Amino acid sequence: MDIADFARQLLFQSDLALKLQTPATLTDERRGHGIDVPKAPARCQALTLKPRGSSQQTPFPSLRDLEDPTKRALVLHFFANHELLAMELMALALLRFPEAPAKFRRGLAAVIMEEQQHLRLYKQRMEDLGMGFGAVPVNRFFWDVMADTPSPLIFITQMALTLEQANLDYSKHFLNLFRQLGDTVTADILDVVYQDETSHVAHGVTWFNAWRPSDGSSDWQAYSKLLPPPLTPARAKGIGFHPEARRSAGLSAEFIQELQVYAHSKGRPPNVYWFNPGCEDEAWAGITGQAARPEAKAVQQIRADLAGLMAFVATPQDVVLVQTRPQVEFLAGLQQLGFALPQFALDARELRGRLLGRFVPWGQSAAAQDFAQGMDLQWQTDIAAAPDGRLFAKTWSKELSLEAGFEPGGMRGGSSVCRDLVATEQTIEALLPHGTVVVKAPYGTAGRGMLRVLAKDGVTTEQRRWFTGVLTRQGALIVEPWRQRVADFSLQINVANGERAEVGLTRFITNDRGQYTGHILGRKLDGLDPDLVRAYSEGDFPGIMSRVARTVGDKLAAAGYSGPAGIDALVYRGQGQGSYHLYPLVEVNPRLTMGRVAIALDRRVHAAAKCRWLHLPLERIRRRGWADGLTFTRAMQSAHPCQLRSGLLESGVMPTNDPASAQAMLTMLVAGEAALNEFVWTLLP
Repeated sequence: MDIADFARQLLFQSDLALKLQTPATLTDERRGHGIDVPKAPARCQALTLKPRGSSQQTPFPSLRDLEDPTKRALVLHFFANHELLAMELMALALLRFPEAPAKFRRGLAAVIMEEQQHLRLYKQRMEDLGMGFGAVPVNRFFWDVMADTPSPLIFITQMALTLEQANLDYSKHFLNLFRQLGDTVTADILDVVYQDETSHVAHGVTWFNAWRPSDGSSDWQAYSKLLPPPLTPARAKGIGFHPEARRSAGLSAEFIQELQVYAHSKGRPPNVYWFNPGCEDEAWAGITGQAARPEAKAVQQIRADLAGLMAFVATPQDVVLVQTRPQVEFLAGLQQLGFALPQFALDARELRGRLLGRFVPWGQSAAAQDFAQGMDLQWQTDIAAAPDGRLFAKTWSKELSLEAGFEPGGMRGGSSVCRDLVATEQTIEALLPHGTVVVKAPYGTAGRGMLRVLAKDGVTTEQRRWFTGVLTRQGALIVEPWRQRVADFSLQINVANGERAEVGLTRFITNDRGQYTGHILGRKLDGLDPDLVRAYSEGDFPGIMSRVARTVGDKLAAAGYSGPAGIDALVYRGQGQGSYHLYPLVEVNPRLTMGRVAIALDRRVHAAAKCRWLHLPLERIRRRGWADGLTFTRAMQSAHPCQLRSGLLESGVMPTNDPASAQAMLTMLVAGEAALNEFVWTLLP
């Protein structure tokens, strides 16, 4: 049989039995002219491709359903349709590109014959399990995106290097799964498919490298440029990732590593995450009508360094905007810990032409709204309006705490919101006989915007000048006793449609100036006084915070706020030995917080592990003799490689922002006694 006749039989015969006939010999003498693309391949009624937009869709079975033979047959039904589509698309390529080299055409015909065998095996196994091929509607997606492919090069880019490459992962995953279920017959079929798919990808790699532009680009760079939308490299990955088969197929180490860390939405419009840590300043500027203060260089560096942390609160279907694309080495390390990463984009140009979901900033503000609207992108959901900027003010939290009776007792004197210098100094004077007094500005984060007044010194001239400046700019000050904090906690909530949902309780770390330095993961009460642990349990500190969260959520919703929020609390030492008290509402942060990131990180940490998520200023790292963050990180990872227990981090060191590009701040997971001992210096003033 001639290759052209073989291809016509596959494409234009509706009888499945004829499509599955394999010729004994093949010639390639009657190539003819390239044909037009048909609307669809000829098929019997049961296997006809439904019109685009058809609502007839069969959900893919979940893993828990696969004990049922019918569900296993349904999995094979999906696979069988993919094999049939691949055969038909390959036949179409043979008929559309008769001028392609004879060796390529013979190789593609050989691939088709192996796909026929796969389909025969799937069909027989489905029937053994009680399902006929055509029992459920079939999908036409691959036909729609590939039928009109413009050249043999683009065809193999789509077929071999994308769809068949993904099947390396799918076939291997389900091979192992069915074997675990005791279905060795199906597992053996998938083993045949896995082995053959490796050679199919190799056929594509050979011709891709022969035909791709000789402009010095790597195979990955060429592939990324040549693959036409709506396909993206994300479609070249299945469940799990198997580099060994890709190496056998001839893909380069760079290609394999780049693909492994690549992310892109395959279906729903992606949400776009943006890190704007200055949202409090933006809110303050919105209230006063003044321009937001220019960011200092250090703040700009932090914004750039930590933008990628949004990846931990996003999903793999989403996009995170960053100023520098993270290095492959860094992303691969996170994937090895089980983190499923989103797409990283440098600017809006990468997102144009795509329908996007929601815009998700670190904190909603007028500036964030302007930024999203100014990107000139197509959003599925309206950009959220800026909330009342007063919600960002510590005065809002303090007045709520006073009103709701959440202020701690057992101390003489209490907190006040002061709106002029006289009231501020009078309140300080009343509190000073009982110890140090703290004065806070309404707007300020991570320990910034806070002064301590010592009893021995009283109010200094410099402090009075600061009070006057804050009162002039922000209109208020919070004055309260200094409490000897021994532990900090934060409860993360979501507010939506007037309802509040708890996300999780975290314990964070601050330095002696009250500035945030990290979180405690794994064993969250690790290192605390046993009396405090007892008070935490017997005093039901989590329950108290939960009740506070209900009030806070109601108040935020009543103020028109919708989105994430964090409620900070602290435990402080009381008067007697072993006496500890909860201060359940220190402040409310109506935005994403580092606590939200910590919850996501904690999901990849073993519950029994001693683990810290540390925020390390690079200045301190350099003072200890390290040239830069990357050198420091590699040394720490060499000394303390990550060890997993039940797939979760038990010990070792892993950076959570890219040390290769960090300018001011490095964040790291540090787990296990030995690794934590290396970082004792981070706890020193």
